[in-house]
Amino acid sequence: MSNGKPASQGRSMNPQTGSGSWDVARAARVTVTVLAILALAVGLWIARVAILLTFAGLLLAIVLYGASRALSELTGLPRLVTLAGAVIAVAGALFGLIGLALATPLAAAAAVPLRHLYGTRKRDEPAAAEETAKAVPAG
Repeated sequence: MSNGKPASQGRSMNPQTGSGSWDVARAARVTVTVLAILALAVGLWIARVAILLTFAGLLLAIVLYGASRALSELTGLPRLVTLAGAVIAVAGALFGLIGLALATPLAAAAAVPLRHLYGTRKRDEPAAAEETAKAVPAG
């Protein structure tokens, strides 16, 4: 080249470090890439609930579509009617399973205030009168 630089090097050299200006450009490019990846990761972390709900919705849609299609082929009913039936069946199954899982803990939790309200006790609990009779000496 006519400006005193070799033809193989089209970049200026820093006399102190021996590196060219392309190192600064490369460092800036790498920094911007890393910051962009971090920003994407933070954005995905913030949106994780929405992403998981979208995925769950897609899975539910696939299940409902398959069920309605199978019911429509078996019964000959219109697809919308079988879709309504599939929605009711899946919702009933979900609520039934949730109800079975929560029935015992809810019944146990409801029994505690009722025992205090009506003065009843469990079979293994000693009566309050028997305890006070044992604690107070006859005299």
